[in-house]
Amino acid sequence: LVVVDVGYGLSVLVQDPSGTALLVDGGYDEEAPVVREALTQAGVDSLALMVASHGHGDHLEGLTRLLREGFPVGRVIGNVPPGHGSFDSLFWRGLGGVPYRQVGAGDSMTVGGMTLHVLHPDTLTGDLNESSMVVRLTMGSHRVLLPGDIGVDTQELLARTRNDALRADILVAPHHGDLITARFWKCVDPAWVLVPVGPNPWELPDTTSLRVAAGRRLIDTRCDGTVVLSLGEEGIAVACRSPHSFTERREAEMAARIRRWRRAQ
Repeated sequence: LVVVDVGYGLSVLVQDPSGTALLVDGGYDEEAPVVREALTQAGVDSLALMVASHGHGDHLEGLTRLLREGFPVGRVIGNVPPGHGSFDSLFWRGLGGVPYRQVGAGDSMTVGGMTLHVLHPDTLTGDLNESSMVVRLTMGSHRVLLPGDIGVDTQELLARTRNDALRADILVAPHHGDLITARFWKCVDPAWVLVPVGPNPWELPDTTSLRVAAGRRLIDTRCDGTVVLSLGEEGIAVACRSPHSFTERREAEMAARIRRWRRAQ
């Protein structure tokens, strides 16, 4: 499992022992070369599955660019119906002939040696974050929970309605390390917490969430860069860490983006 350092965004590459690979989200458009480099480093020249958790640019744009550049993809799943406006038109045009399927709570599929269970959403709302696809990925005896950008309301809903289905060895922290509710945390009870985060105007990750994660293995892409985890019968371990992938140019671009966000508030 590769947590790609795409700054403030999300991109997670998962590969089984046979080489079958899937990619969950792809960061912003300008991070697509970083994602492509991570694919190259992992020896991945095609994706069996691409997962688009929701329509915000820090998750979707990099996937769009990979598709438009013709990176081989077997199929794509997302939380919205084909043509939905929350996925920009570039994404839909980039699909070309790649099959796309909307999935929701209760759907499951097997990709190589990996099984995906979709826990959310039941229905779409106008809030893209709260409608994020929540996926539990099973590899052998290990579970990884990828909750996209859900907030406290959806965390509480899932804690009430999904409960044991949330249990996972690895939690990719929701919404870049934003607030995690006590009930949701108790249901997941992870041994590892992965925080995909970079410079941002919201001062994420949330210090309360970091305190909650104290005593667990914590990976923070802001500090650790791209990290490769091995998930085997002997347990979970850090296989390697790559140097922090931010360049001065990318830092400057993010600083400019933050200034635009603040002016818009």
